[in-house]
Amino acid sequence: MGSYYTIGVISSLNATSTGLLTRKEWVEILNERVDIQLFDLRINRDEAEAFLRPDIFSENIADFYNVLRSILGQERNRNIDYYEKEYGTELEDYQFADTTLYLQHPKGDHITLDMSIALLFIEGKVLAEEFDTDPVLINWLFRHSNIESKLAGCVISAIV
Repeated sequence: MGSYYTIGVISSLNATSTGLLTRKEWVEILNERVDIQLFDLRINRDEAEAFLRPDIFSENIADFYNVLRSILGQERNRNIDYYEKEYGTELEDYQFADTTLYLQHPKGDHITLDMSIALLFIEGKVLAEEFDTDPVLINWLFRHSNIESKLAGCVISAIV
């Protein structure tokens, strides 16, 4: 047992706010972190829920693994290849973990994103049990990079 670093795809999220937000505000906040077009979305004034559409995962995961291999090159961790072969294209076949992101809305409200993520691969054992900065950075970078795969719109890193 231990703590391991992973990259995953957000399969579902529950977002809560310390203030009341309009539907437009929720969409803007969530769209900064995930491509909300990939999700079935339900919004209340102080809460939003989103569920990744299973077809989005199954139709795009092979291409996304190819993107990861391209980014990492020949000397990459071979866990990527193992996970793709072992778990395939169906979202429900993957291992899942829960993680949280904390954000702040420009008007001062605190936003908490509790997420379930499908683990795309485990990088390796780490000494930390949790961290806040890296998941926010990785999520934002993938979301705003010019990567052709739709799944780049819902990537997160975590310690599991």
